[in-house]
Amino acid sequence: MRWCMMMMLTALLPACMSLPEHCSRLSISAHYCLSTQAGPAMDADGLTQVAHGDDRFQLLSRLQVSGPRMQLAGVSPLGQTLLKVDWDNGQLSVWQLDALKGKLPPALLPALMQLAFWPVEQVRRGLSDGVQLVEDAGGRRLMQDGQDVLRIQWQGSHPPYSRLRFELPAAGVIVDTRQLEEGNGP
Repeated sequence: MRWCMMMMLTALLPACMSLPEHCSRLSISAHYCLSTQAGPAMDADGLTQVAHGDDRFQLLSRLQVSGPRMQLAGVSPLGQTLLKVDWDNGQLSVWQLDALKGKLPPALLPALMQLAFWPVEQVRRGLSDGVQLVEDAGGRRLMQDGQDVLRIQWQGSHPPYSRLRFELPAAGVIVDTRQLEEGNGP
């Protein structure tokens, strides 16, 4: 009996442990910690749709990457600022609309961007033990114990891609972004 209790506690411990602010949980036992290395330079505007179960919302998004600095912003279709995220030299700064606080982990959005755009070897350094990164021409997958933790699919030949889709199966979350044509951004 004591052995069973120890095994259960050992299995649950990773889910209970808190992570540093610059890390984001992707599943119960998988996480990614943001890289301080420079990513590919980009400035992109997109129309983003987020689905979680029956909940759906849409926002206009902006992603800017210059050297090690990444900035993300999201506004409602009517122009209300929903969130601003800044990752610069190891410092994470997040502002969220009160309605989003506690619902969106601060490091999740920059983590998703790095997982999609940063070089594979940089991404691998930020993954928790036991998580594998698989890349092909149309995207990337993070796997643990033979199960998908995150699926990233893209359309287009280079970042920021004309379409980018993230699926977190365990959480039931889908984030789908289509790049806006130049001059039609938020």
